[in-house]
Amino acid sequence: GLYYFKDGRFQAVTKQAGLSGDDIRSLLADREGNLWVGTRSAGLNRLARRKLAVYGPAQGLTHDFVRGVAETPDGSLWVGTTGGGLYRGRPESFSVFGDDRIRFYSTVEAVLATRDGSLWWGGSGALFQWQHDKLAAMFTRTNQPWLGDVAVTAMCEDSQAGLWIGTARGGLWHLRDGEFTPFPHPVARGAVTALVQESDGTLWIGSVAGGLSRVRDGTVDSFSTANGLPSNHVRTLYLDQDGTLWIGSGGAGLARWLKGRLDCFTARQGLGDDTVSQILEDD
Repeated sequence: GLYYFKDGRFQAVTKQAGLSGDDIRSLLADREGNLWVGTRSAGLNRLARRKLAVYGPAQGLTHDFVRGVAETPDGSLWVGTTGGGLYRGRPESFSVFGDDRIRFYSTVEAVLATRDGSLWWGGSGALFQWQHDKLAAMFTRTNQPWLGDVAVTAMCEDSQAGLWIGTARGGLWHLRDGEFTPFPHPVARGAVTALVQESDGTLWIGSVAGGLSRVRDGTVDSFSTANGLPSNHVRTLYLDQDGTLWIGSGGAGLARWLKGRLDCFTARQGLGDDTVSQILEDD
């Protein structure tokens, strides 16, 4: 294998760490700081400074099924998991959050940090709000009958006031001042996977089987493979600073909604994979 000397000791880089082979024949350090490693029978490797860090059991994040992540103004990272509840911490250390009341609802499907500093999380049969270092709201199937047989799967903050909530059964609810109001018309097929809202109040809804829906002035418009959407399985939505809507699909690449037109991008245009699960805008 390959060894490097750091902090007074030698450490190994082997196939378990991603090296293509342990039979090293040649090394070259280039001017960009990369190390090229030639092997006898497993080709050429390039080692660069690590840009991706993985956090898991060593940092206290002992549950593998992560469904949502959010950061609150105090720098805390909140990680929702399916079956393991909610974790709170920083990259170096995580721990399961909450008392028995909170931990009882161990399936967390959506996590959202809002402008007022709150942290909202929801899942099977429950929705919680944490604000000012205390539990500010706890809605469960015992005090909200509509949560009896559904899970909260997506949330976004309403630009006017309140919270939009999507469910695993394709439902859409609005929460304001502790009161829940169901949207009167169907908006999705299957679980709601993503919600984003434009500044004028237009709400975009992605679902697992119903494509993309737009709610504007109480009217619902639907977009599917029948009118240009690459897939009816929408996994994520992102509204960028210019007001362009980006749509990540399950297996059909990335779509862009701009000025009433849909354009599609797939592996043929350079995407690494045609399943797009998350989109973020850089600086």
